[in-house]
Order: sequence, then structure tokens, then C-alpha cells
Amino acid sequence: MKQKQGFGSSLMKMMTNTAFKLDSLLSEDIKQNELMYIFGQEIQNVDSFLQLKETFIWFSYRANIQYEGKALSDQGWGCLIRVGQMIVANSLIRDNSNLKLNDLKTKIISLFDDNEYFSTKAPFSIQQIIKKASLIYNLKIGDWYTGPKIMCLLEELFLSAKTIKQLKIINFLEQCIIEQQIDLQFKQPQLLVIHAIIGNKELDQYFVAELKKHMQVPQFAGAIVGKSKKAYFLIGYQNNQGIIMDPHYVQESNLIQLNSQLKCSPLKQFSGTIALCYYISSSQDYVQFKTALKELKGSIFSIIDETCTCFF
Repeated sequence: MKQKQGFGSSLMKMMTNTAFKLDSLLSEDIKQNELMYIFGQEIQNVDSFLQLKETFIWFSYRANIQYEGKALSDQGWGCLIRVGQMIVANSLIRDNSNLKLNDLKTKIISLFDDNEYFSTKAPFSIQQIIKKASLIYNLKIGDWYTGPKIMCLLEELFLSAKTIKQLKIINFLEQCIIEQQIDLQFKQPQLLVIHAIIGNKELDQYFVAELKKHMQVPQFAGAIVGKSKKAYFLIGYQNNQGIIMDPHYVQESNLIQLNSQLKCSPLKQFSGTIALCYYISSSQDYVQFKTALKELKGSIFSIIDETCTCFF
């Protein structure tokens, strides 16, 4: 029998969603006819923006998740899980054009389905993540995750997952890309995740400028960022405003959400702990990626090649 959460949880859900809507009202609007960069693409008009926005996949907190005979919510502790899921989902949708867009999005979203009837088959559902986190990190329900932990968990889950297309996640925890960990033949697309610490508690003017340059790289697939002990999915920027997907909204676990919610937040307000993601589809793509990085001169991370030479 399906369990339901109690009145206290419903009250917290209402408060969280009210705060989400208030924050949306107070946030600066995206100027759809002005220059912006999203997922490494230069966007300059409303049609291009709306067309790209249709492809986005947004995940957020869920209520009444069925797990081991109980109903639970990840509200208050699962934002990094949802950001990690968004990184993977929006990477999977790249280069996929064989299906109609909504069919493709539905198929990808099903890989993350929290619905009790599908969660055991969905390789990246929160139930599967919770189980793997318990085994590897001894994390319990309600424990906070870190960027490295959620992305390493997703890397582990990918090893046994059958998805729309193969994708290999590679985490780099030392603020540099080590080429020996990459399949330079690119038999499958690879998602490179570089965990870094830049600046101090908040980003200063220098690192805001450098972060913007890193978001202009065509292979940019988003970033994990945080402020006020909350995690967000940074997908691009306009002027000095970061364009984010915010997971701090509570939906029911059985709801399929095809529309994405975008917000703006000043880049300078984000903390210096970040994870930059780049989707590399081929050897040629990787050469282009390295060429773009060379111009950035290692301001946030560097590359160590196969001869153990550090450059940039």
C-alpha cells in the first residue's frame, strides 16, 4: 500500500514552494533578446533562446517518494542529488535527434523516475542513488551530499546502466584533467567533471570573469554551484547574472515534468566550491576543447597530458 507523508511534511512543502516562487519574483529576468551563453552556445535572440529552452530537463525535490515501505521527501537535503541528475539528463539529450523532442525527454526522464512502480528499473532514481550512497559512503536518508560524492555515485551507476546512448562520466578531484583517465579514442561520449575551489567564500571580480570564459567553451555542460548552503545547476550567464535551474521546489514523486524553470542569480554570490562539466563527443571535439582551454591559461583548472606534463 502506498504511504503518504504527514501534515508536517505538507506544511514544509508549502513553505518551500512559497519561498521558491518569491525568489523567482525577486530574481532578475532573463533578457531574451540580449546576448547570453547557455551550455556553451551564444544566444542573441528570443527565438534561439526559446528553441534551446525547450530541450532542457529540470529536476527538483519530490514528496511521497516510496522507499522500503515508507514515504519520504528529499526536501532540505537532496538538492545536490537533483543537480547531479540534471547534469546527466541534460548531457544525455545532446546529440540525440532520432526521436521527437518530447518523446526523447520523456525517455530520458524515465531513467530518473522516482515513481515507486518504475524506480527499481530507473538506473538514476533517487532510490538507486540512496542505496549506492549507503554502500559506498555510508550516507543515510537526510544526510547532505557533496558535489564529488553525487557525481562519483552517478559515475558508478553508469557502469551498469543501459541508457539511450552510452556515456562515460569521469570525475577529476584535483582541479586538473588527467588525460590518462580519458579514452582518447572516444568510443563513447565522455562527461568530464572537474571539481575545483576558486576564490574565497564568494567569487571576486577576477573569478567571475574567468568563470564566464569557461562557460563560453562550446563543450560546457553546466556546473554545480552553491550559495547559502544550497546547490544549483548553473547552465550559463547573461552579463554578470548566472542562469540556473533551481531544484528547491517540491513536486509529487509520480509527476512527469517536461517544462524547465530558469532563474538568474548574481555570479558573485556563488561560493568558490564548484564542479565544471564538459561533454566531449569525439576526438575532434576534444581537440577543440583543449584549444579553447589553452586560451584560458589554466585560470581555474589545468590538463596533465599522457607524458605527465602539465600545461595551461
